[in-house]
Amino acid sequence: MDLVKSGAVTNRRKATWRGKSLVSYAFGTQELMSWLHRNPLVEFQGTDKVFDPIQIGRNPKFAAILPARKVDLSGMIALHFGRGNVAAGPGEAMDFLNGAELSEGAGPSLPCRAGTARAGPMSACPSRNSRISSHCGSRSTWW
Repeated sequence: MDLVKSGAVTNRRKATWRGKSLVSYAFGTQELMSWLHRNPLVEFQGTDKVFDPIQIGRNPKFAAILPARKVDLSGMIALHFGRGNVAAGPGEAMDFLNGAELSEGAGPSLPCRAGTARAGPMSACPSRNSRISSHCGSRSTWW
């Protein structure tokens, strides 16, 4: 919602469902539900369409950005599910990753770890040419 409102997401370059955010289900605040209600920028479809890797791959330069709770140095990802609400299930994550592989000119798929800062919520996504570090060591994210 916030990315669409800010103009960061326009969906204008999508090959399928151009100009719309395609969703199958939504959980969230009353503000989100009000924004979704009859919003012409949002298209609700069944999971057979939303999570179809072939459909996803038809969108050029598609990159999957997954909500990660933890990422280890070998690349294993524990998905973030939120406070009892499903954000993405393991099968859905694989559908997005497979779709990204099929996408022409696709960018990298990134795990992003949600966190909080003094100023409020934030997201810790690795950027191009950065390093991910932990108590076990560090690894470059060159792509």
